[in-house]
Amino acid sequence: IKLTDPALHSFGTALYGEIGVEGQEYELETKFIVDKQVGRNVFSMNLISELEYEFEYDVETRKVDRKLETPVSLTMGYLRFIGKSFGLGFEASNYNDVEAAEWNNSVWYLGPTVHARGSNWWLNFNIQPQLFNARRSDESPRKIDTVHYDRIDARVILSFTL
Repeated sequence: IKLTDPALHSFGTALYGEIGVEGQEYELETKFIVDKQVGRNVFSMNLISELEYEFEYDVETRKVDRKLETPVSLTMGYLRFIGKSFGLGFEASNYNDVEAAEWNNSVWYLGPTVHARGSNWWLNFNIQPQLFNARRSDESPRKIDTVHYDRIDARVILSFTL
């Protein structure tokens, strides 16, 4: 849901929601998106919150184990348009696992972004190596958390208008 239009207001803002079901795991993801374009420069920020509820049936005890996770993330980006259809920039991401009110980690990524667009489509490619885990715990004791997160996070996003 677009709240404000960056062409009409000082910032563009939007709310986004997504429901996911995978096996016995249910997920609600919400985002608050802020963006600002100044000339050929675009700045963006996404605040992301999730509710993940998982049911697991234990055959031996014949009981259902329930697990609630509430990960929180932040993504910030910068893009500089080079011409009308191409841009280069970078994106920083921070992922935080929270389970049973326990903050397990705070993993940071940073990497370059390439953007291309046509008359009715756009494409973003981003690759981010993991820099460090700022919140070490018994669950995530190392500087780089490769148990819960990938060493490199890469994304391709394609959007088009029908």
